[in-house]
Amino acid sequence: MARIAVITVTYNTPKADIIRLKKETKCLSPQAFIVIDNTHNHNGFAKGVNEGICQALSLKPKPDQLLIMNPDIHFTKLSQKSVQEVCSAYDIWGGVIQQHGKTYYKGVIDPNNLSGGLSQTPPATNPYPVDFVSGSCMGIRASIVPRVGLLNETYHMYYEDVEWCYRATKKGCTVGATTSITYDHFENSTKYPKKDYYLTRNRLLFLWQHGSLWQKIHELLTIPKHIKKLL
Repeated sequence: MARIAVITVTYNTPKADIIRLKKETKCLSPQAFIVIDNTHNHNGFAKGVNEGICQALSLKPKPDQLLIMNPDIHFTKLSQKSVQEVCSAYDIWGGVIQQHGKTYYKGVIDPNNLSGGLSQTPPATNPYPVDFVSGSCMGIRASIVPRVGLLNETYHMYYEDVEWCYRATKKGCTVGATTSITYDHFENSTKYPKKDYYLTRNRLLFLWQHGSLWQKIHELLTIPKHIKKLL
């Protein structure tokens, strides 16, 4: 089994959740379980993840894999075999998300305007390619970090996972998921008052940074439709 370091970023997170996640990931025999607490510094998810990645890569020996996860998830299916299978096939990997009574199998990026979303369409193969892996549970081959770089901290929270996977793909990395890993995502961030602001801001930031002229024009043409919905 590859050496794996687990990273989680917390914010006013009950200790019971951390203890639970340690138990749920014990089957992976992690080299380290790194907790980055953002409760008092308000650094944002991306900056917290980057801090965790840097700590993990300073370990000796260095881990082969990094498993980044939110504290508000609960694994319903996880094993060394499932992780080994998907991380052998893909540089960036994830699993199936169960959220708000729905099952999401993969992250999809709309080619028209680069908006990221989750798909409920089951895959035909396993493991299978995806456009992006949700930051709620994202595995990374440690050796690709120097090539791709860290998460973009400008995003603060939301869309940093979409942007990072997109950037990694452009660097020649592969992104995939497996149905052999499943987890519930309680999405505690729904209570965050600025969620809609950051989702909209960062979607447009992602489009501005990586979109083609045609994709940006397509987004501009949809503005009247969005305004009409608000009237």
